[in-house]
Amino acid sequence: WGPCFDRRWVLVDENYKFLTQREDPTLAKFKVDFKLDQLEITTKEDKVCVPIMGNNLEKKVITVWAHQGDLTTAGQRPLIFFPHI
Repeated sequence: WGPCFDRRWVLVDENYKFLTQREDPTLAKFKVDFKLDQLEITTKEDKVCVPIMGNNLEKKVITVWAHQGDLTTAGQRPLIFFPHI
């Protein structure tokens, strides 16, 4: 269940395997808000805004547990924001 659109977003590693709070407890420190046309992710130190829709976003294949499916990336800014992952 959860908030609207919460199953449409996932944080992945460099191999496009999803990351969980079980594996990285620091994910619990993020505050996530949906704004008009973007997803806003905030920590104590920084904030990143990720577009919800875009024209130049790259398509990849993601692995979630044993399932593989399509993924549209959110660009390079989130990669800079999550350097420890």
